Order: sequence, then structure tokens, then C-alpha cells
Amino acid sequence: MSDTLNGTFELQTEREEMFWWPLLFEALSWHGFHFTAPGKPAGMGYYFYRSYLQEEDSDFVCASFRELWERIVGRQAQIMVSLWSSTADPFPLDLLIALRENASGLSVSLGCDDAYLSPDDIDPGTVKERLRLLWTCCKTLFVVCQPCRGEMSWGEAAPGTPVLASFGQPLEVSEEARQRQRLQVQEQVLPGGKRIFVAQPWYVRGRHGELAYWPLED
Repeated sequence: MSDTLNGTFELQTEREEMFWWPLLFEALSWHGFHFTAPGKPAGMGYYFYRSYLQEEDSDFVCASFRELWERIVGRQAQIMVSLWSSTADPFPLDLLIALRENASGLSVSLGCDDAYLSPDDIDPGTVKERLRLLWTCCKTLFVVCQPCRGEMSWGEAAPGTPVLASFGQPLEVSEEARQRQRLQVQEQVLPGGKRIFVAQPWYVRGRHGELAYWPLED
């Protein structure tokens, strides 16, 4: 079953989605992620939308950036955009901005489908590079989206597996998880004094559900 490794941030903001899209596009471009999909003409890529007015009106489409931007400006749908890396072996990160349910502010999510992280199908060095790039992008979003808090986790984590990282608040990992998975929680301080906590090593699931562990640092 497909799963997604997500970095999700809760923004304390009165600004609407249209204010944040250009900032987040720019921030992710610093790390080589752009809308144009591999094999497509410049400015053509993919996004998913779901209408706020009719939930059944949803689709994953290939379109120009102009068409995407017109849908963003129209503010009639929740949108998730696929941004592609400029690495030799491109892969996408999916960027979503959503209204928070029963709360003020917005939620920003950056995710990578496990099909692009599979230890069964992808060279270990490539998996490690992609995990590190996702981690770097999430740290950048945390700085850009202030004030906010966030975490990184698998969408449907296997039983007993913990959150992988926490932004702006301590990471709680049970003693059982620390012992069974040999996790170590590290604290890092970003520019401006923002604190993040990361449990290492990270894990990805193989084709048959087994876990493979990957250190973010050598």
C-alpha cells in the first residue's frame, strides 16, 4: 500500500493561501524544485485539486503553470502541486496548502511518495540523497512559515514507529521505541534560534512491509 513521508506545518497566520504560494515556490526553488515535470515543455507540470464547493469535483491534471496559477487565484479549490527536483534522477515533492479544520490559520504539507524511496527498487545512495533533500526542504519551510510548528512522519506509520522530527517543540519518543529501533533524538538550532528535534535513523518500508533504516548524517 502506498504511503507518503510528510512534513506538515501549522501556520499561525491571517494571510490566505494566495499569499503563501509564491513564497513556498521560491523557497523550494532554492533547493532545485520546480513545477516543470520531466519530459514536459517548460512550464508544464502536474497538480491535484478538490473543489471547496463540490467535493466530488476533483482531479489530477497536467497543465501549464498559468492554468495552475489561475486556479490558485480563483480560491475555489484545495490544491496540491507536484514540484520536481533538478537532480540527475528527478523525483517529485507534493506541496499542499490547506485550511485548518476547526482552527484559524493554514496547514502546509510537503510530501514524498514511498514509491520514490523504496529500498527494494532504488539505489541506496539515491534513497539517502532524497531523504536528505526532503529534510533540507522541510527545515527551510519551517523558517519561511513562521510563526508555525510542525512534524515529519509517515502518513500511515507502522505500529510503534514514532514521528521522525518535530519543529519548534520537543520530540516525544517512547523508551520502548528508543530501545527497539535504537533511535537517538538530536536537537538542532536553525538560523534565528529556531529549534528542531530529529530521531535518527529514519526508516522506510520495503515492498513486504519490512523497515529499512537510513541515517541522515554519516
